[in-house]
Amino acid sequence: MHQRVASFALFVIAATAVGAQETADGRFERGVRLYQEGQHQRALDEFELAIAAYRESDNEAGEMNAALWAGAASYHRGAFDAARGFYERSYSLAQSIGDAAV
Repeated sequence: MHQRVASFALFVIAATAVGAQETADGRFERGVRLYQEGQHQRALDEFELAIAAYRESDNEAGEMNAALWAGAASYHRGAFDAARGFYERSYSLAQSIGDAAV
């Protein structure tokens, strides 16, 4: 009985992690689409939600990419200090995960 409960608990934890990843990816993809349509504020909102979801699921690569795009959306809105903060966060994450492009 205890083994079934433990197995079910692991299944729920794994499903939650997968759900968070799908949510983060969906937010990110929506942000990219909105950015490409010139809707920079709405894109920024999606990127910020994606960043939070990636952070929650410990996905540094996803967070790095979302922060980079959030920086671009902020830049296009004229929010240069915010853009710089997102770019710096993206760069910091790239260094920590060993991105060869840095």
